[in-house]
Amino acid sequence: MDTTNIKSWLHNFCTMINMPDKATENILSCIPLVAHENIINISYKMTDKNQSEDAWKQLKNILYPDKYGWKILTLMLITAQKSCEILKDQNKSEEIITQTMCVFTRFVNEYHKETGIYGFDRDFWTWRQLCCQLIRLGCLEYELAFCNIPFCTETSISKQCIMVHIPSDSDLTDSAVTQSLLYAKNLYNKYDFFCESWLLSPVLDNLLPQKSNIRNFRQRFDIISFDSENDSFIKWVFNNTDRPVNEWEENSSLQKNIKKYVKSGKKIGIGLGKLK
Repeated sequence: MDTTNIKSWLHNFCTMINMPDKATENILSCIPLVAHENIINISYKMTDKNQSEDAWKQLKNILYPDKYGWKILTLMLITAQKSCEILKDQNKSEEIITQTMCVFTRFVNEYHKETGIYGFDRDFWTWRQLCCQLIRLGCLEYELAFCNIPFCTETSISKQCIMVHIPSDSDLTDSAVTQSLLYAKNLYNKYDFFCESWLLSPVLDNLLPQKSNIRNFRQRFDIISFDSENDSFIKWVFNNTDRPVNEWEENSSLQKNIKKYVKSGKKIGIGLGKLK
């Protein structure tokens, strides 16, 4: 397979999504390892919503071992060329396409922030962007999915809805959130919107200042369920899931309040909310 065009497109794409130079070098160096016709053909299946997740799982087995995730990332970025074409055919703007695809850069940077080296370990998530099931509109991401929505402690129903996701670099000011939600509502006007996040945990009401972007964001949702055992907040608030609680950072009032709360034996958990 002629890799010249692949290398040229990948280099330009990495520039477009502001991929760090060191990461781009690793990605380009992986092209000879993955640019084989049979592997590329499987990878292109990730642009099909009905095949995307299975294709990703198949590639994970083929590419093993894949230290630091460079091989799967390179394949996903090659596949992103077709994903961008699909989004263009759906009349998505260049801004939306770029914002959506910048997920790869964000995850590479988060890996670096957590470990001190560049790598990629979120391929379990990014097949959603490749099949255009999930797009970013401003400060928030929106995923058209089938959701099991609980309405009481004993029953739940499965329905197609929009799941709202909050990227780690989100601007949660009222104006930014309002603009994003208005755009999404115009695009997905026949669906209910739900969000599942530690940001919607009911216990945060006692840990946030009155004038807080997170508090204002929470007030947009009716909380319909709560999982106290989920500890995903540790990763997003403290950047590291391995350190004991005594070593958690205290660089913000939120970090200080959550650390004190957890040290007292209490739990943060996550909440599921429906957009009002």
